[in-house]
Amino acid sequence: MNLNQKKYSKYHITNPNFVSKIYFSLIYYLVSEILNCENKKILDFGGGQGFLKKKLITKYSCEVKLFDIVDELSEIKNWRQYNFDVIIFCQVIYLLKIKEIKSIIKNIKKRKKVLILSVFSKQTLINKLFAYLLGHKEAHDDTIISPKIEREILIKNFNLLKKYNFYLFEILLLKNK
Repeated sequence: MNLNQKKYSKYHITNPNFVSKIYFSLIYYLVSEILNCENKKILDFGGGQGFLKKKLITKYSCEVKLFDIVDELSEIKNWRQYNFDVIIFCQVIYLLKIKEIKSIIKNIKKRKKVLILSVFSKQTLINKLFAYLLGHKEAHDDTIISPKIEREILIKNFNLLKKYNFYLFEILLLKNK
């Protein structure tokens, strides 16, 4: 999908370059290895252009729906109307206001068996240097909550099953309490 970059840049949806493709391909590979998605219904919350969806449906027999703030990229209008086995937040929660996060968490808590997988940038100096070198110097300018706060909110509201720590990003696998 060739995006109108000016139109979508405010939503942090970019056409990836060579290096950012490698970075996100690594994340998508790890997500697909961590989750057993076979025969699962998955919500890719903030899924953008659907690169993670493509990775998951190529590897597994699963159903993945995209929900994004950009209507043209969403496959569903209201994610709250659907039941999912897994909800993935891949580098999206940091862009949400606390009120929005609380609303999302409240809805997820109403569901019985749902896994939550959250990937977030640690926003280290190295992350910022790479973003600058790759021409995405504004990559974290719209950060509303820090990675530390994001982690705390998720762990406070859900049971942490596993934490995967990488130098540039972290992955949390959680479930309802």
